[in-house]
Amino acid sequence: MINYEALPAIYRGRVQAWITKGVDPGPFLRALFAGDLFDVMRHASDFDHQCLGNVTTWLIVNEDVPELCYGSWAKVDNWLTINSQRLAAERAVKLRPDAGELDPALAVTPAVEEGSPVEGPTPPTLPRGRR
Repeated sequence: MINYEALPAIYRGRVQAWITKGVDPGPFLRALFAGDLFDVMRHASDFDHQCLGNVTTWLIVNEDVPELCYGSWAKVDNWLTINSQRLAAERAVKLRPDAGELDPALAVTPAVEEGSPVEGPTPPTLPRGRR
């Protein structure tokens, strides 16, 4: 189980939403999860600069954080794609009049092997300098 309490309070909700639901955490944290130091520094506020060591250490020592959601831009982009497709499927099920209750299994981020193809259209990606 992941302990989010060790993170500065301002990041807890966004980091937890990123890891559990694939919700975009914003440019600073997205660059941090991608391991792109130049983008991290470019998007960091003064407070982010002060907390960078704590957030990075938290990510490194938490072995329960899925490796598919951090480590490179490819992993981050794939995590966004996988979860946006899952959320779209959840919304589609909720909107169907005959759907009844939502299957709880859909609320969990699916386990996807690294490098496995993601079906469906590929979302547009921004050039690295604009993330």
